[in-house]
Amino acid sequence: MVCGLSLLYILPSHTHAQSSRLYFAKAKNLYRTGLRLVQRQKYTEALIEFETAVAAIKNAIRSTSSQSKKNRYHRVYLGVLFTVGRTYQYNRQWKKAYTSYYNCSKLGASANIQRQIQAQMPKVLPHVMSTLQLRTNPSGTTVLLETSTGFKKRQTPFTISVRPGDITFTMTYPGYKRKRIKLYIPPGARLSKFFSLDGTEATTTRQPPSVDRRPTPVAIKRRSLTTRTYKKPPKPTQSTGVQWLPWTLVGVGVAAIAGGATALYLGQSELSKAKDVSNQGNQFRIDYCTKNPTICDQNNGGPTPGSSEHTTFVQYETDFYKLANDGNTKTLVGWIIIGAGAVASVTGIILLAMPPKKPQPTTSLLGISHALPAIGGPPVSR
Repeated sequence: MVCGLSLLYILPSHTHAQSSRLYFAKAKNLYRTGLRLVQRQKYTEALIEFETAVAAIKNAIRSTSSQSKKNRYHRVYLGVLFTVGRTYQYNRQWKKAYTSYYNCSKLGASANIQRQIQAQMPKVLPHVMSTLQLRTNPSGTTVLLETSTGFKKRQTPFTISVRPGDITFTMTYPGYKRKRIKLYIPPGARLSKFFSLDGTEATTTRQPPSVDRRPTPVAIKRRSLTTRTYKKPPKPTQSTGVQWLPWTLVGVGVAAIAGGATALYLGQSELSKAKDVSNQGNQFRIDYCTKNPTICDQNNGGPTPGSSEHTTFVQYETDFYKLANDGNTKTLVGWIIIGAGAVASVTGIILLAMPPKKPQPTTSLLGISHALPAIGGPPVSR
């Protein structure tokens, strides 16, 4: 049991570390390929490589448990995201370029990247400015808009051109409750919003109903002098039934161990398939580079991006990552279920081995043979 729990903590972390390194290495190769395509002004093909690199970095962040590696991968992710925005800008896809810059800035990019974003924003903003039309009930409400460029004060109804992103506005009107709203304005959008303010209600004080505080006479009842008989309570009987809780724990534990073993077997099968796919992809690359050494030297040891051979090679890598992720997940779940089943089974066995508790003797008060007087009644003579 101790060995199984140790593997539960050691094996998944090792496989996750390998997966994070593979994802990050894949992201670097895709990023370099995208930069070469940008230099050739093939922006659409470069964006495909960059977006795939972004997805690989996100998988690397999810696959590692080291906080230092997470921080490192996050910084690289923001740099690639800025490059994606620049490529969208080169390709005149202004809305996507602004969205990439906005997300990069909001996720905590470095000071250097922030300066570069501020330098590119004046070129992108004229193409993505949004329009907001605001109406309220009652009309004439004072609205204070808080944008990334400062504060603006207007009275409804009005139409204003705003910069895309988060915008907060506060609405006030005499006799009504103040309302604060936060919206996200998409790039190049035309939004029309309507809001109603809640009015304040006057409160009235109600007098409580009058209460008659005079004491109410209480009728005194006398208890009849009758003799009460005492009945001896029955002796508690010890249950001789089957102890259902320990056996339930043992049964559930055994079933969990069997289910965990099945999940573990399926996970190892997926990892074996991933290894086979990786070997096939490497053999495909070796065969291609043997026949076309010049093309491989020009494309970082692989087929030309966009060709059918490159698509086949990318499909091999995609299948490998999918099978590896599925295998690691099923292996982790299998070990967790096995550990939980072992704990349940051991607990049930311990409960079965414990001796049953003996019933405690019960004590009861003896009854009184003579009657007691009721409150306010005459004393009973003996």
